[in-house]
Amino acid sequence: MEGGGPPFAVCPKCGAFVLGPPPCPACGFAPWPPAYVVRVPTAPAYVPQAEPSLPWASNKWWRRTRWGLLLTAVGLLLAWIPYVSAIAVLFLSLGSTFLFLGARGAGRRHEVFVVLAFLLLALGGVLVGIFVSAFLLEAYDAGQTGRSLAVLQDAARLLIWGTLPATFCIAGGFALQVASLLPGRQRWLLLGLCLLLAATASIATVFSDPEVLTLGPTPVRLGPVADFLTRLSFYRMLEAPAYVGLGVLYLTTHEAVGVRGLRSDSAPVAANPGKG
Repeated sequence: MEGGGPPFAVCPKCGAFVLGPPPCPACGFAPWPPAYVVRVPTAPAYVPQAEPSLPWASNKWWRRTRWGLLLTAVGLLLAWIPYVSAIAVLFLSLGSTFLFLGARGAGRRHEVFVVLAFLLLALGGVLVGIFVSAFLLEAYDAGQTGRSLAVLQDAARLLIWGTLPATFCIAGGFALQVASLLPGRQRWLLLGLCLLLAATASIATVFSDPEVLTLGPTPVRLGPVADFLTRLSFYRMLEAPAYVGLGVLYLTTHEAVGVRGLRSDSAPVAANPGKG
């Protein structure tokens, strides 16, 4: 037989198996014809193969991250539009939740950033809720007792200025959610958009403060209170460029995560998404 392992011989005289050259160690016969030399066939050497790894975009954490980016982008694009802010808040809440649940897929640094972002966004939301609720409760109490809109001026001023720090917290949360997913140049763009949001929120606050003086001797009714809140929301339209820019940046990140997830050599962070 040709090929295979080391040769052995079958002694033509006594039939013994002989490894190595003649003579036969059993009967001493030598030499033997080449036809009695046999090679042992061997199996091909085992070469361990690397286990195929799934693209990291197919990992459940990355799917959650992509959903979070998409939902947050929709919320940001709607956040500055009056009358639909409640819908925007719903999208932003869902997006932040998905980003939080999928944070492990992009490595430890991103996970820490997303946790901090979640806390900042929660703090900002709580502050806004407190000041809005305080104003509405004061308005309800004044309406029940027949007082005028003038008694709401302190609560209105607290609403206008108290939500400004909340906006700063929210802007920081938006930055941290995607900071580790972006290349260097886009991180500078992200920083600029967040600073723009903080600046325009401050300008809107200053411009809307004189609206407090419109709360005069008119009795508290649902219509005037709703009209006052609507006017405040229109001042917030100054924040539109920052919100739209952040929304587009989140959409770009969502698409980049999907495209790079199909290539094993282009993951944006040093992580092993196949684990877990």
